[in-house]
Amino acid sequence: MTDCLLPTLLEACVVVGASSEKLQEIYQAGGSSISSESLLLEPEILHVLAPPFHSRSAENETSKLHGKRHHSILRKKKEHPSSDQSASGRKEGSEDVGVPKNINLTAVPELCFPGGLLVTGEKKEEQFHFLVFTDVFGNKTHGVVMQYYRSILEGTTGYQRGAGSLKLSKCFSAVGVCVISKYPYFTALKDCLSW
Repeated sequence: MTDCLLPTLLEACVVVGASSEKLQEIYQAGGSSISSESLLLEPEILHVLAPPFHSRSAENETSKLHGKRHHSILRKKKEHPSSDQSASGRKEGSEDVGVPKNINLTAVPELCFPGGLLVTGEKKEEQFHFLVFTDVFGNKTHGVVMQYYRSILEGTTGYQRGAGSLKLSKCFSAVGVCVISKYPYFTALKDCLSW
């Protein structure tokens, strides 16, 4: 009975923020001295996840049992991307795999950070806001965004883990996590992000 398909609450989970390369540039240019003033950046999509969500260990066990592997969200294409893919902000040479076709992610960075993405000298409390996307046919999709601030690490490029010493800077960058659903369960979606 576990093979039956159950309706999913989440359509996608989108992580929005500044690229690790951009944050490294800011830090090296003296961003560690940001104290009272904030720096405004253009937000961009860092990751997109779509159901079914699997942990690495569960994915490995499933692939051993069924003899197949799930592909990641972004997969390299062998041919050149079309011009409309490049214009939509996707990385060249990749395509979205598994992201529902009815979700347009073009405006998500600006909606996650309506006032712009801040790099600041102090860590701020997490904030939530709610979104309702309506297409030209009147179909609604709902979203909840959690904004939080993470420290920019000196000596690394973002999320990479490597040998060497890491120093916490006094520079914090905003990150947004947006969960998107067909259902208007705003409290449940917010609770998913609060854990």
